[in-house]
Amino acid sequence: MFESVQTSLQEWSKRNDDRAKLQHAYFALAVAVLVVAGLASLVNAELGQAILKVTLVLVAIFVANAVAWALLQSFVLQRLGRRKARAAK
Repeated sequence: MFESVQTSLQEWSKRNDDRAKLQHAYFALAVAVLVVAGLASLVNAELGQAILKVTLVLVAIFVANAVAWALLQSFVLQRLGRRKARAAK
């Protein structure tokens, strides 16, 4: 089982670039913290709500990072690619 998990992680690492890996990490962390917040709220409602705020911050970072990468991709990286193609001709 450990080998299959390791193989899956290696394939995931090959398939995705660094930006996608970072987004996946933010999402996984947000889901994990959300589960912890739900479990903590069973014991202490105020603690669960405090942990839920951390989840909201992680989701905001996830969205801000996605928007920043989309803008960078569309306005900067595509134009750099075009200039390199023109210079190669």
